[in-house]
Amino acid sequence: MPQTLESANINNLIRLWQSMGASAWPDKRWRQSDSWPFRLFPVDVDQYDPEGWHPEHVRHADRVILPVFEPWYRSEVFQQRLQQTGWQVAFRQIAMVAPLKHADPSFRLADKPMEILEPSTTDDCRAWTAACSKAFGYWIDAVVIERLLGDPAATLLMGRLDDEVIATALIYQTGGILGVHQVGVIPAFQAQGYGQQMMKAVMQRCLILPEARYVTLQAAEAAVPLYEKLKFEKQFLIHCYQPIPDA
Repeated sequence: MPQTLESANINNLIRLWQSMGASAWPDKRWRQSDSWPFRLFPVDVDQYDPEGWHPEHVRHADRVILPVFEPWYRSEVFQQRLQQTGWQVAFRQIAMVAPLKHADPSFRLADKPMEILEPSTTDDCRAWTAACSKAFGYWIDAVVIERLLGDPAATLLMGRLDDEVIATALIYQTGGILGVHQVGVIPAFQAQGYGQQMMKAVMQRCLILPEARYVTLQAAEAAVPLYEKLKFEKQFLIHCYQPIPDA
């Protein structure tokens, strides 16, 4: 299919997951993360085939997450197939996009602003990982984050306050698309303006990256109003499936 902003959003995600480390299934149509983020995804969004679904190949069954992108891939048929084989929706996200030329990084900042840094060492990556894990409430593999240090498409940002990393973000570039991921603040500093400061830093960084035209992300429903203030628009729903325990 022609490259659209919707497929560009998905391709950015898939390229990021591949860069984090993923192995192909025997039929080569699917890849699965070797560790966090435990995603199971089609190799090519233009060649997605729901009939090629083989749940016996799934690894990390207690953690694996399979995103079904609503506008594509005969999604209704495929979701029925998932449910028949013991999978259920664990959560949903909303894909969003904003033209970079319309970016408005003006936000209320915290009373005591963070220092925004780019991790450059193994210790930095471990600090980034620890903060991101706290912010989102799940385990993140530091080895995966260290791998991204060597990827020219990836930009890691962290916010430090009084020698403690309290906020994180990840930008991943595929052509003119900048995918924004893992924007989070540790619980003790949430709702104090630090999330807005990090988003401001992210958008400012996006403005100087070469060839960038659009920013994409995947948001929880509760975060949509924040991103709409940044001129992001909704694109489509992402239904994230996991196996039903003991199904």
